[in-house]
Amino acid sequence: MNNVWQQSPEDRLKIWRQFRKEIDHLEDKECLQAIVDWWKFTPIGSRAIDPYSKDTWPDPWQLIYEGNFDENAVALGIAYTLHLMEWPCSVALVQSEDKTFFGLIVIVDDEYVLNYTYGEIDSFSEMKELVVLEKYTTDELT
Repeated sequence: MNNVWQQSPEDRLKIWRQFRKEIDHLEDKECLQAIVDWWKFTPIGSRAIDPYSKDTWPDPWQLIYEGNFDENAVALGIAYTLHLMEWPCSVALVQSEDKTFFGLIVIVDDEYVLNYTYGEIDSFSEMKELVVLEKYTTDELT
């Protein structure tokens, strides 16, 4: 799993598809953790997407094919993974009240938050410090 990003673009797409098929039968929280774990191995570079400009964000296949990631692009990857598995989720541009975090997170079923705490699933109801600046369903993005 952790060497997927060293593969050719075509192979990355195939591996990503196979991954989604393999975890589709898991219980909700187990499936979400598998997705978080898969994406935490993504090599992070400098700014890959502009979190303010959703019209410039790559579609799911472009994202995987190009392999250019920052923390915000990882949020998109997580959301696209869920979307293609037919999970309802949204991508939100958020800022913490103390301004120590600014970026994209994934909100699943208004219950879980992904891509806020590295490698973890957070509870949306406990995220009182976050201010949602923008929020998009994955249907709006694909």
